[in-house]
Amino acid sequence: MAKAIYLINPACDFPTYFGAEVYAANGFRPVTLMADLAVVTLAAMAPSDFEVRLCDENISPVDFDCAPDWVGITGKITQWGHMRNIAREFRRRGKIVVIGGPYASLCPAVVRPYCDILVRGEVEDIAEELFSDLRGGGWKTEYVGSRPDLSHSPRPRWDLIPMSGPFPARFRPRADARLNANSVM
Repeated sequence: MAKAIYLINPACDFPTYFGAEVYAANGFRPVTLMADLAVVTLAAMAPSDFEVRLCDENISPVDFDCAPDWVGITGKITQWGHMRNIAREFRRRGKIVVIGGPYASLCPAVVRPYCDILVRGEVEDIAEELFSDLRGGGWKTEYVGSRPDLSHSPRPRWDLIPMSGPFPARFRPRADARLNANSVM
């Protein structure tokens, strides 16, 4: 049976220029001008036997009724309120919560009480170990990544984000777009 992980990029705790609130206030459907790269890149690192589902809260609400094996949450300080509330609700429902991203890396003592697994630093060099441990059921409570060579980072899984939502058509990334030091998407 495939293992399932639900990766979430929470909305900001207050309206921003890039958030869905600005579009909604003008009568448009939820959209974001600048999609976050974290969850789509992590999705690309997931092994093929993992079922991966993404949620960018700027585009769609969090599905608290889904049934993944793990819930992964990323975010910055501007998202901490939403991160914390999402983590609390999934833990209340008995889900295993993994929190990583910039805020978890900078303030691990603040984030630690809200997750079962804390990921600090960049995930590229530790993704294989993390997913292997999740698959085997013997994960650590904390993983610490280093500064990876981003030229080896996989293509983000943009196909898991509904392209009718996050980008105006002329700004959609190419299907073959790959982030590296010598190119711009």
